[in-house]
Amino acid sequence: MNNPPTLSIIVPTIGRETLPRTLETIAAQELVDGDEVLVVEDGPDNPAIREPIEAAGWPWRYLSTGKRFGGWGHVARNVAMTQARGDYLVFMDDDDVYRTHGCYGGENVGAFARIRAAATRHPGRPLMFRMERPGWNSTIWRPKAVRYGNVSTQMFVVPNRPELLGSWGPYHAGDLAFIASTLEKWPPGSLVWEPDIIAIQPKSGTPSPDHRPMMRNLIYHVYPVASNEEWRPNVERLAQSWHLFNGRKIVGIVTDGETIGPYRVIEAFPPDPQTEFLIQDNDPDRGETVTFLPAVKMLRNWNGDEATFYGHAKGTSPRRHAKPGEIDRIRRWRDFMYRHTLEVAPAKLDWALRRFACAGSLKIHRSYRQEPGRPPSYWHFSGTFFWFHHARFFALPEALELGPSRYAVERHLGEIIPEGEAYCFAGDHIERKDTWVYNLTAADWDRLEAEAA
Repeated sequence: MNNPPTLSIIVPTIGRETLPRTLETIAAQELVDGDEVLVVEDGPDNPAIREPIEAAGWPWRYLSTGKRFGGWGHVARNVAMTQARGDYLVFMDDDDVYRTHGCYGGENVGAFARIRAAATRHPGRPLMFRMERPGWNSTIWRPKAVRYGNVSTQMFVVPNRPELLGSWGPYHAGDLAFIASTLEKWPPGSLVWEPDIIAIQPKSGTPSPDHRPMMRNLIYHVYPVASNEEWRPNVERLAQSWHLFNGRKIVGIVTDGETIGPYRVIEAFPPDPQTEFLIQDNDPDRGETVTFLPAVKMLRNWNGDEATFYGHAKGTSPRRHAKPGEIDRIRRWRDFMYRHTLEVAPAKLDWALRRFACAGSLKIHRSYRQEPGRPPSYWHFSGTFFWFHHARFFALPEALELGPSRYAVERHLGEIIPEGEAYCFAGDHIERKDTWVYNLTAADWDRLEAEAA
């Protein structure tokens, strides 16, 4: 009979009073030869934690990071992974617990027995179990999807193969970063979704409000046509909200035979050494995609405290293409979107960005035009001004997959994010179903502004 797979249980800690409770639920499991419990102090050696661990003897091990890093224990986990010797890595927070018993198909066994059974059925593959959250009155996972809020540290079990391990990000949702970056190293479909509940977050009540400030990035696209100065008032309007962007600022500028030199455009932006400029050749068939996709790749991470705004200078086509009265309608459209997507109280903005995958204005509740080879887009923010939450957006496998047309960015969120996860600041569903926003009259815009007030 083959030996059962061994486990390295990694518990980062800052010495919280809940740590003994966590360790008791580990000690209550059925441990086998080769298992180990790595308690990792985030900080210098702490005798109050080290001495009881050392007194317990093998398989208990004490490690420390040497200095306090903070950041939800992610540095401690990275340190522990380099020391782990078990066949599988298992992770637990120092304020949560394992199930010590439970009836699984008639068997009254603990979490580690369920982990070993699944690892035996699916040898060498990463596993995702489930977790109870009594204070939230929920159990996760719900859908079989690696998404923000749907997976967590305590649920993930992965073979101890360093070449196939990601790393814990130094930010909120670093567990999602580890899970997602690890699975990227595995062949698609490697993850096994196990329905057994192995862990519990023993919290009561409801989650307390999160008051940490969001990091807010910017991606902006400009097509600076020489015959049309409309790009300039767009940049001036954006500059009024420059204070919102406390993260990275990436401005894409596309050029062709119709445009002015890119450095004249750069001079129009607020002087800010943190602004990065991407200068690309214009491609009329791809539009904003030319700069959007490279910029998004530059910002990619799974930080739960980070969001990015995307927008572009509107009304910048060559003058000869304009229809009578069109520029006035575009200006109303432009002003509405800047006002209601950027000129929002930071507290309200952060509230929306923490609770939804994306947020914007002029939300259209109908399918967008279909593109060959692309999934349907069931809704969209008309005009393509929107914010997206990093952990929720980048956890989606299709986040960096865009269609081939110039409308790919506008339809992208509606392809990958359910409409219920998209918050609308203003202009939620234009009443006249068949009306194109370009054709809204002054009276229509007055009504939308009145509704948004």
